Amino acid sequence: MPQATTRRDLIATLPGLAVLLATEPAAGRAPPTAAPPRPAFQAAQRAWHRAWQRYRAQDQISAAHRFETTEPGRAALARMDALLVRIDEIEASLAKTPARTRAELRIKIEVLSLDGALRPEFLDAVREDVEHMLLT
Repeated sequence: MPQATTRRDLIATLPGLAVLLATEPAAGRAPPTAAPPRPAFQAAQRAWHRAWQRYRAQDQISAAHRFETTEPGRAALARMDALLVRIDEIEASLAKTPARTRAELRIKIEVLSLDGALRPEFLDAVREDVEHMLLT
């Protein structure tokens, strides 16, 4: 199984990414103007956070009902499975949508990462966005 790529590793392979993700202006430069993310990125980020919150809640319910040993526990596990499908759909959709601004790139990296590292299956999509943003 390939290793996840940390933000530091990603910046090392794409040096321009550090500039794109910087929140402070470079020495001698004006502060960068941040274009807001498109509504689709904001909606995906909110839906992703909501789905994970609901997943955690169902996990607690399932644990309280002894997981698969009771009907409420099994029902909570089924809802967790459905939420994981929804999370996968959100992530896949976001991975296919090109980031046009730094704010969108940040959202994309946040949603497509696990424990602070960009997941390998999404690395190419983020690299393409970075390269495109650096060329424009």
